[in-house]
Amino acid sequence: MTRLAPVREAQITLFFFFFFSFFLDAGRTHPSGVSASLVESPVTTTSFEEDWYELNSTEGCDRGCAEEVADARGANRRRQSRHNDLASTRGTKGSRSKPQNQHILERRRRSNGMMVPANISVPNNGLLARNGPVAAVVNVYLRQCTLAIFYEEGLDLYALQLRKSIAHLPVKIYLITPETLLREDSWKMNQCDGYIVLLSKGATFIQHAATDHYFNTPYDGPDDHPPHYWNYRAKFVIVLVSDNNVPLPVDIASLYNFKKTENLLILQKSGAHVLVWTNILYSEHSVITLADTWRGGAFIRGTELFPNKLKNLKGAIIKVGTFEHAPSVTYQRDADGQILKRMGVDMGVVLALAQAKTFRIEFVEVSSSEKWGTKYRNGTWDGLMNKVLYEHVDIGICNVFTDHFRWMEVDFSYPYNFMPACFVAPSPKPVINWQSPLLPFAWDTWISIGISLLVCGALVYLVASFSHSPEARDFQSLSYNYLYIVGAFTVHPLTLGPRFPPSRLLLGFIWLFSLIISTGYSANLVAFLSVVRMSQPIDTIEQLVSSGLRIGGHSFWKTQFSAAPEQAVLDLVDKLESDVDFFTVFNDVEKGKFGFVENQEFLQLQQGSRFTYGGIATIRLGRQCLINFNIAMILPRKSPLTNSFNTDLLRIYESGIMKKWQEEVVVFFRQQYLSKLLRAPSDSRSKPIGLGQLQGIFYFVGISSVLGFFILIAENIMKTTPSGPSP
Repeated sequence: MTRLAPVREAQITLFFFFFFSFFLDAGRTHPSGVSASLVESPVTTTSFEEDWYELNSTEGCDRGCAEEVADARGANRRRQSRHNDLASTRGTKGSRSKPQNQHILERRRRSNGMMVPANISVPNNGLLARNGPVAAVVNVYLRQCTLAIFYEEGLDLYALQLRKSIAHLPVKIYLITPETLLREDSWKMNQCDGYIVLLSKGATFIQHAATDHYFNTPYDGPDDHPPHYWNYRAKFVIVLVSDNNVPLPVDIASLYNFKKTENLLILQKSGAHVLVWTNILYSEHSVITLADTWRGGAFIRGTELFPNKLKNLKGAIIKVGTFEHAPSVTYQRDADGQILKRMGVDMGVVLALAQAKTFRIEFVEVSSSEKWGTKYRNGTWDGLMNKVLYEHVDIGICNVFTDHFRWMEVDFSYPYNFMPACFVAPSPKPVINWQSPLLPFAWDTWISIGISLLVCGALVYLVASFSHSPEARDFQSLSYNYLYIVGAFTVHPLTLGPRFPPSRLLLGFIWLFSLIISTGYSANLVAFLSVVRMSQPIDTIEQLVSSGLRIGGHSFWKTQFSAAPEQAVLDLVDKLESDVDFFTVFNDVEKGKFGFVENQEFLQLQQGSRFTYGGIATIRLGRQCLINFNIAMILPRKSPLTNSFNTDLLRIYESGIMKKWQEEVVVFFRQQYLSKLLRAPSDSRSKPIGLGQLQGIFYFVGISSVLGFFILIAENIMKTTPSGPSP
């Protein structure tokens, strides 16, 4: 027999090998009962199965892994497309091969502890079908939104079915765990967000939506008190996929977060129908209503499923945190201290919003010592910021300045007022000191007069002593001549006069010089004694810092001015005392002990009503103010009320009605302090001259008397001292 060529022999061997392998595998079965050829054949991976792997393998996958899977998935689609094209040209039916990224998916699948059977049976749930109510809601209302599916453990296949129903839209898928719900990127806010939540028992999701575990847990720092993650502005579709042990729609709608979520639908199966429930915003009693019913592949009513509920809140209760800080918020109280009426610019704003949106207000008072709130080193706040940040109130309002530090924690509405930061200091006080008799002349004038006195006394002595016609013996004494010149300055010269021309000529010019000096001094002295000289007013930050006064103000100013380029402002921050009472501190300002920093309207009101006596203010508003600040409401992060209120706030600001609200507060305050306003002003022109204005004269007399006494003692000592023996 002729031996075949080696290549031909190898081809025949491979043919018989594959032939017998085919018959052997055809009769062998898998322990699960499925044909082994279906388990191991690369044709067995259906489109449902591939998406199952994709769903579970990318859960928790890091960025590098996700990119690797995405690249492999794209390569597989391109390869499958070429395979189908080739099959169509051959006239055979193209079969779907096992994806190229199978090894990656298997690795991720095993790392997650999940083993998926080869043939996946997707449940037939009408809620999640392609022509079901969930897909209908998504296609009509959520097409332009960023979509996310949250599913409970055990509902993987339902999440897969829902994804296939809305495969034409991009979507993120999350397994509901405490870690996922407390991850910031799970609730990242976009222009439009849609969350589809698949619930069976719902314990983990309900605990998160209740938020009570945030408020009732004591905390020592930011790590012990996790921030609350929720998106009140998103559109939620809650799907109750099970009939057993599933939470009732009313239980879900009554959860703390869902009571504040504007767009909420809860889909519940009821026989062959699907009931679509929605919530009533901020309601304390009836929290749910039937929005529509899905029957026969369509909604029966065809009404808007996500209406604008914030346009009319139907008497819902909104909690407003505030405190008294005129003219923004002012209280009229009865004899027992109970609040009868609330007034002020900010109070007018929130009352106007309540009327426009038809909601009721429950006021929550903030401690007057905490006011707007201070952030501590452990990351927590007190005061109004605490109430809003931890959602004890829905709105915080009371002259709240917008700034970066607060913006990082809460939401701000549009500003409805603008106000600069200013300061008050003591008004100028009368200058009372011993220098009053010296004030008519400047110091250089006094020095010139003193030199003239010395020169003139010496000249008179020389002329009287060395003249050919000697004057009287008194003029030949130096002390007498100085006394004579002093008498000329006081317009009371001594009776003895010169007899000869040289002395007369010299003394005549001295008398004329003295007359002019004394007349100018007398006239100016009358002016200084009749008009009270005031201290230098404090008008600038630099003057305030260098005045030696203590400076008070809220701790907010420290954060605002700590990066100021001016050294004077930085010095003010170093001296600022935040633990001051906003009411009694003005008494210390009036006494000349304090300066105080606050917004201009507040300072003007206090100055005009409490510290103005008959038109004269005892505290002074500095002329140099700092930058203007926006005043706005603060709300919890992602609150649905923010955008709803902004339009109305713009209308309120443009109407100019806030000026009227401010004037009402000013009138009210002036009535409280009417006795001060009507008190007659103290006119300095009619006041008698006091001891303080003349104390310098008494000092001069006292010093002269003491000096004369010592001279007298010295003379007596010299007279009693025995002289030497006479020759």
